[in-house]
Amino acid sequence: MTVSTILQKLVDDQVAVKANLVASMGGRPAQQFRFNENYAHVLILFTHEQDGIDTLYLRVVNLFGELPP
Repeated sequence: MTVSTILQKLVDDQVAVKANLVASMGGRPAQQFRFNENYAHVLILFTHEQDGIDTLYLRVVNLFGELPP
């Protein structure tokens, strides 16, 4: 496999997305790609008991640990 083939698979699967074109010192401009932080999300669950009261906390974050839009 070539890098181009692997990168195209990542784009097809939405793991990576096209970013900006980068100016070249000759030849065609290079295409930049970036990781798609919203490709998947993480569910975080934890419990806490205080004064006999059980509480369940949950949070959903993207792969950068940020709250999704």
